[in-house]
Amino acid sequence: MTAHWDEPLLLIPGPVMVPPETLAAMSRQVIAHRGDPFAEMQDRIVARLRRLLDAPEEAGYEVGVYPSSGTGMLEAAVAHAVEPGDRVLSCTGGEFGERFAAIAERFGAQVDRLHVEPGQVPDPETVAERLSGGGYRALLLTHCETSTGALTDVRAVAAAARQASPDTLILVDAVSSLGGAPLLAAAWDIDAVASASQKALAVPPGLGILAGSPRLLERAAASRSPRVYWDLAAYGRNRRQRRAPYTPAVNLLYAMDVALERLENEGFEAAWARHRALRDQFRSGIARLGMEPVAADACASPTVTAVRPGPGLEAGGVIAALAERGILVAGGMGPLSGQVFRVGHMGAVEPRHLDRLLAALAEIAARG
Repeated sequence: MTAHWDEPLLLIPGPVMVPPETLAAMSRQVIAHRGDPFAEMQDRIVARLRRLLDAPEEAGYEVGVYPSSGTGMLEAAVAHAVEPGDRVLSCTGGEFGERFAAIAERFGAQVDRLHVEPGQVPDPETVAERLSGGGYRALLLTHCETSTGALTDVRAVAAAARQASPDTLILVDAVSSLGGAPLLAAAWDIDAVASASQKALAVPPGLGILAGSPRLLERAAASRSPRVYWDLAAYGRNRRQRRAPYTPAVNLLYAMDVALERLENEGFEAAWARHRALRDQFRSGIARLGMEPVAADACASPTVTAVRPGPGLEAGGVIAALAERGILVAGGMGPLSGQVFRVGHMGAVEPRHLDRLLAALAEIAARG
């Protein structure tokens, strides 16, 4: 796919560039969400997400698409798993891991944090050791920590966690990884996957995605934590009755339908490989400029990179200089605030976009 966008070049790891055909889909007239055309589109979107997430209906998984941000889906995952007094182990290494932990605390959980330094990821054996004492209702994992660009090996951590504590629910934040890196709910025995539209799927912001296992749904049915809008079981019942449980964001769903069709046509493996190639292109380019990524190669995310600009450069100055050249990137968050700039190389980003960014960075570095 080759597409052309007007300036500026949006490489912020938040809302990413959206292909023209996806934007065009949103311009269609709204359809009634109680009719067959909407039901067919909703079923088609959920079926495609099931394949992407490895969340098959025959295995008892439920998948819902909500008018929501990614944070809403983190809350939804917690609302299905946690009630006051539950012990929760949260792996934190950045702003979004901390956000997941804070949400669980709002639900009255006793949250223990397993903290790693920015750019690092949790070790499976350490997670298993912490869980082996028993009593943990849920484990919270951030697949891609968007604030640092570190990608957790969820498959390995989930396997170790399941062996150490079989009944602990495993909840995964996949907001900035879904579509750009493999995340297989059933194969990896994950209980909840929370994601959103505006990252690697290259859809405008406003749609949240939640997948839940039979184990999660069983826990939710017995939980005292309230759920109305976020209730995944209610979403599934309504969808099977060919209706939505509430007024949906119809035009955003048009965009999601087109984006998922494009992703399936490309092939999931090909899409993951494309994101890895973009990551490698960017990391090689900044290495030549003497700039350093926060995350090591072994845990580098294929969708986002946080960069220390190197001697003689300040992150804020680099961000401003790029903006003057029509290239928008993001600043650091939390402990990395003012120290890094962050680049999203996901969704509809192409190698030529990174070539332009790297050329601009070379010019900025040369001027000091």
